[in-house]
Amino acid sequence: MARLEYFDDLLNYWHRLRAEADGVVPSRQQFNPMEVPKLLPFMFMVERQAPEELMIRLVGTALDGLTGSPATGSNVLDRYGAQEREAHLATYDNLFSLPCGAWQDRLLKVGDDPCYHTRTILLPFADRQGAPRYVIGISRVRRHHGDASEGDLHQLGTEYIDLGFGVPNGG
Repeated sequence: MARLEYFDDLLNYWHRLRAEADGVVPSRQQFNPMEVPKLLPFMFMVERQAPEELMIRLVGTALDGLTGSPATGSNVLDRYGAQEREAHLATYDNLFSLPCGAWQDRLLKVGDDPCYHTRTILLPFADRQGAPRYVIGISRVRRHHGDASEGDLHQLGTEYIDLGFGVPNGG
């Protein structure tokens, strides 16, 4: 399970990369997983290929399979019901347009498995042309003793992180 300090480790690493990039959003090419090896089992990367195509590029071993099927290669948005899909799409739109980071809290229920509460940090990374196109994040997963509908991801809340470029209104 990802420890709370892992969130700080990833955020501090992002800020260090931003400083090396002269204050702009760091590029995915700057990201070196060997500099944060203890985070890798809890890490994931999403690439925006089109406005509603948020493709999961990689998922750490501690996270893969939590949803009952391998996540790599799937569209993040396809893992949500209609209402949660729109909220999640709006979150990614904000991550890329401002850009900013985000904390998310979600409940996950798959089949007869226990319900899980996930705490996630999402941080933007740019493509080679400098446009924010990737999100790298880590998730902490804990068993939840409440209730959730089977097969659903329920977004409990999103809190935006000002990375030096602002946050959405009301965020």
